[in-house]
Amino acid sequence: MAEHRVYTYAFKDIYVLYVKKIERKGHDVADLDEIIMWLTGYSRSQLGALIADDSTATLKEFFRDAPLLNTNRSLISGVSC
Repeated sequence: MAEHRVYTYAFKDIYVLYVKKIERKGHDVADLDEIIMWLTGYSRSQLGALIADDSTATLKEFFRDAPLLNTNRSLISGVSC
């Protein structure tokens, strides 16, 4: 089975789309960051480096290199919309 092309997208570009969406829905970027850090184990500074203008990390690399994927991630259900 071929890998989905979404994994080749730059993480920082996907992050920007999430920021726009949560702000449109009246939520705070800090909440988004908190969720991402809970899910992946990235620190605030590590996350900042991944969304910096010069970052080239793809979504695949973002998850592959995550410090500690939360063991409860399988409990997430529904959609983020």
